[in-house]
Amino acid sequence: PPPPSPPPPSPSAPSSLPPPLPPPPPSSPPPPSSPQAECPELQFTHNITFRLTGRIGAEWCYDVVAPSSIPREADEALCTKHYVDPSDETPTDPEAYRFDCSLGCRKCVYVPVRGTFACRSSPTKITGCPAPSPPV
Repeated sequence: PPPPSPPPPSPSAPSSLPPPLPPPPPSSPPPPSSPQAECPELQFTHNITFRLTGRIGAEWCYDVVAPSSIPREADEALCTKHYVDPSDETPTDPEAYRFDCSLGCRKCVYVPVRGTFACRSSPTKITGCPAPSPPV
C-alpha cells in the first residue's frame, strides 16, 4: 500500500511563503488603432457581412436576390449585407489584390428597377483611404 499522505496544514499554522507579488505591468505596446478608426470611409466593410468579388470573381449585387414585383423585407435585409470589391477596375494581379477598396467598392442597395425591386450596386463609389505619410 502507498504511504499515508501528510495531514494538511492547520489554518492557524504560520505560512513560510512570502505574500504573492502583484502582477507585472504589461510589456507589450498597446494594439494599433483599428483600420476603421484610421479610415472611416471603410467602416462599412467591417459592418457589412458579405463581400462580393466583382471584377475578380464576377460576383455582383444583382446575383444576391431575384427581382420581385413587390418589395420584400427579407430580400432587402439580405441585399444590404453585401458589398462589391473591386467594383470599378480589374486588378493587374488578382491574386495580390488586398480587397481594400483601392479599385473601388460599392455597397449593395435594394431599389426599384423598371417595375421590380432588386439588389443593385450603389451609384456611390468608395475608394480605399490614402496610404499614411512616411515618417519624416
